[in-house]
Amino acid sequence: MKKSLLLLPLTLVASGLLASTANAYETDIVVTADVDTTLGFMQADGNEIPKTLEMSYLPTTGLKDYIIRTKLYTNDTSKNLLMRLGSNPQLANTTNSSAPVVPLAVSFMGTKLDAAKDLTINPSNLIWDNDGASQAQDLKISQATQGKLSVAGRYSGNVNLIITQDASTTTP
Repeated sequence: MKKSLLLLPLTLVASGLLASTANAYETDIVVTADVDTTLGFMQADGNEIPKTLEMSYLPTTGLKDYIIRTKLYTNDTSKNLLMRLGSNPQLANTTNSSAPVVPLAVSFMGTKLDAAKDLTINPSNLIWDNDGASQAQDLKISQATQGKLSVAGRYSGNVNLIITQDASTTTP
């Protein structure tokens, strides 16, 4: 009996520990990163380029240009950078499939981008900091032919931008 009374406090402590862990919260966080060891393209403030943007529409003039201040990052500021579109961007009406598509224009550093031809960015045309970041440049997305749209609705589309480092060139 005396032995049982001695074990009672240990039993109570152990059951208290088990009860406290039964009420514990546990979570797992999946962490991912897309890593390119040669290039990066971010907003000028260091944030990612938005995955989704909302273009404003004015009934008198059409879609307003959307401008993002951006910076290029590279591990080799002596190599040309090549930028192009993966496809010709356009907006399609998601609420009325019979509405005409709205072609978009995309430009970087004031030069229109194309899906058929690379824009060659000579690194000597940019100012680079010690970390391989360029000065801020504008990426502009706009309605290809400015004007009023004929059909109301929700429009959606994709701009696929491809940037590569030209391995064949080195600028002194």
